Amino acid sequence: MKVPAVLSPRQQGATMLELVITIVIISIAMTALVGAFSFSIRHSADVMWQSRTAYLGQAYLEEILSREFDEVMVGGGTNYCGAAPLVACTAAANLGPDAGEARATFDDVDDYNGLNNEVAMVTIAAETGLANPYAGYRVSVTVAYDNATNGNDMLKIITVTVTPPGAALGYPFSAVKGNF
Repeated sequence: MKVPAVLSPRQQGATMLELVITIVIISIAMTALVGAFSFSIRHSADVMWQSRTAYLGQAYLEEILSREFDEVMVGGGTNYCGAAPLVACTAAANLGPDAGEARATFDDVDDYNGLNNEVAMVTIAAETGLANPYAGYRVSVTVAYDNATNGNDMLKIITVTVTPPGAALGYPFSAVKGNF
């Protein structure tokens, strides 16, 4: 009968010190992994609200740019306004909706000046009965003459600022409408 060989202390298993070191290394790695995972989860909705913000900014700009340059031009667009001998454009101090106008009846770009509201139900959500995906988004609009045109009132700068829910600052989208 064979006598079992005696194992050296190095072959008998891990020491207590080796186990403690292994546990510390694994815990450090797990902490880093959980931190990276929580950062990823925290920012996973960023793409969604960025897309919605961009969509709203573009939609409002398209709506505004589809209107006439000035009240003088409404109804045909052939009565240009501006420097003499043309009829004067709306004064900068009077930019904004005319008496009795609401967003549905705005007919020139400067009627949107001062618009500041929460986004209403969008058409798709209204038709399908789904929740409004734009609830809590705010849109504000400013319209001003471009001072770089030497007072000729030939350009209006339109700035649409979209503020997502919970954000302190909005994201501006700008365009220029020309008096040509």
